[in-house]
Amino acid sequence: APPLAVASAAADPIPSLSPRDIQARIRSGESAEDVARIAGVPVDRVLRYAGPVLQERAMLAQHARRTRLKGAEKPTPLSEVVNDRLAQHGIDTEKISWDAYRRDDGTWRIIATWPSGKATAQAIWVLDKTRQSVAPHDDMAQYLCAERPTPILGQDPPERGGHALPGPTRSEPSRGGH
Repeated sequence: APPLAVASAAADPIPSLSPRDIQARIRSGESAEDVARIAGVPVDRVLRYAGPVLQERAMLAQHARRTRLKGAEKPTPLSEVVNDRLAQHGIDTEKISWDAYRRDDGTWRIIATWPSGKATAQAIWVLDKTRQSVAPHDDMAQYLCAERPTPILGQDPPERGGHALPGPTRSEPSRGGH
């Protein structure tokens, strides 16, 4: 083969992921940086296809924040419930970041993250788009949404800062929320 053909093939590599695959990965909660690394392409190539999906995730997260909590005594929006509970623990509610991602089975998860000491805490809910409700998915979400929170076994009493919240769970991989 002539050297020119090899040079042109190397200069324009065939992406290992189609635009549809890139969007599916972004929709499932992966970051553009992770998708680019996996595909072996520059991040800007991934970002070309990620924009509409990132907007979709942001819109669903915003929608879920206004959605009522499944089974709650009062039809209170999720964000109000979470803000109230975290504020009781001295968390600055302006620092809560919301995101959404779709699982392989088509269900959507809503994730809230916030700074907690030197770490980042998170809680995950399931969004039921047909019933217009959200339900806790992990222990932290369950705790934040409990009408009358019960003390957690093995939990130390609240420190002076008042940040005694359940520890992180390992039930689902952490998803980046921006």
